[in-house]
Amino acid sequence: MKSMLWNLIQDIEPLDLSTIQKDVAPETVDAMKRTISGMLGLLPSDQFRVVVEALWNPFFKLLVSSIMTGYTLCNAEYRLSFERNLELSEEDSECSKSDISEDNHYNINLGSPVTIFKLSEEDLPQDPGKHDEEMSSENMGKELGDLTPQAEEYISQMQSRLDAMKKELHDLRRKNSALQMQQFVGEEKNDLLDYLRSLTPEKPLISVPRDYLARLLFWCMLLGHYIRGLEYRLELTQLLRMSSDVGSFASGDDHVI
Repeated sequence: MKSMLWNLIQDIEPLDLSTIQKDVAPETVDAMKRTISGMLGLLPSDQFRVVVEALWNPFFKLLVSSIMTGYTLCNAEYRLSFERNLELSEEDSECSKSDISEDNHYNINLGSPVTIFKLSEEDLPQDPGKHDEEMSSENMGKELGDLTPQAEEYISQMQSRLDAMKKELHDLRRKNSALQMQQFVGEEKNDLLDYLRSLTPEKPLISVPRDYLARLLFWCMLLGHYIRGLEYRLELTQLLRMSSDVGSFASGDDHVI
């Protein structure tokens, strides 16, 4: 898959947004711009000329971190869309249950049509981790009927990725909060630290205008978002091809005399 991804992105020109921004949601673009503004500041460019100087190694890490930020935002975007769809399904389920008698209000009919619902926090056990995953997989299997081993494995992988996306989103929020705190607190002057820094051997610095760096970081975030979207499409293509192969195999067995 890595070689396929490389073939798909190697022709993208630096700072060219025509391809990688085409399918990005406005909410995601706004999140990227807010993150960059939090890192580089909000001084107006028409009144201040801000230049960022950095060594190559930290500068390279900043670019890679920006790509991973876009990658994480894509995960969060898919997760948020999934949760919103669950909420819509939950609302439809509540409307369909409004005509049921009060005696049966708290009963769940396992033989009813498929209904996706979410438990409240009060209903969860104290240690829901592994037990909750097993129950959700079991209930999903009952609702969807008989599934192929490949489909069950894919559903299990998607559940694991949802949990990982939740952790990544939490880490991203914590990182953004730390950046905001750094802006407010700042760094107090310390003569000893200044002296130690003056003793550091001189190394070549990269000097980049703030506006150009902002454009570069924005492009890196969009690139990370674009790469994650390509991964989803390739995974879906492989799943559909696998399902097609299973269907063809089953159809061939039916014609065996």
